[in-house]
Amino acid sequence: APDGASALADEATAEALAKKYYEALPVPQGYAIIDVENYDEQYRSYSFAREVAPGVYNPYELVRVAINPLTGRLTGCNVFDFPLLDDHAPDDAPLTQAQAEQVAQSCKNISLEGYELTGAEVQIVLPNWSFTDYDTADIRYAEVSRYAWVLTYEVPDAEFATITKVFVDLYTGEILGGDCV
Repeated sequence: APDGASALADEATAEALAKKYYEALPVPQGYAIIDVENYDEQYRSYSFAREVAPGVYNPYELVRVAINPLTGRLTGCNVFDFPLLDDHAPDDAPLTQAQAEQVAQSCKNISLEGYELTGAEVQIVLPNWSFTDYDTADIRYAEVSRYAWVLTYEVPDAEFATITKVFVDLYTGEILGGDCV
């Protein structure tokens, strides 16, 4: 290993180096580390995300800085910039889980027959309108992220994973998309 490798192998030292690179790069500043991934001894990735509410970080407003902990070199940087559009009024009430489930079940482009709800949580999502624009050639690409109910439906006892996720806007009830596995 190169000289100084033992010093950088220390987690705190490597994190401090990643922060130093992050602060020196021409990327959005003021984000906090939300994730660290060790791919191997020479590639460690630090994800910095914007805190949009106390304790809530937007994974779509994110800067990922990768370093080589052995050499101290910057090995990569990715920027994701889909700001949270939170345009609800202070007196708007969020949908309940039951209301979000009703929206998902009433959408003609989502087939949930034989599926059971296995998860429901409020998350920040990147709309893909996969269920509402499915039959059109004019697929929209999101420029902003949104708060939504993420409803996970699975076929019980299926031989292979059969999962459908539906994103329902937390305040408007619009189906923002989802995915099928």
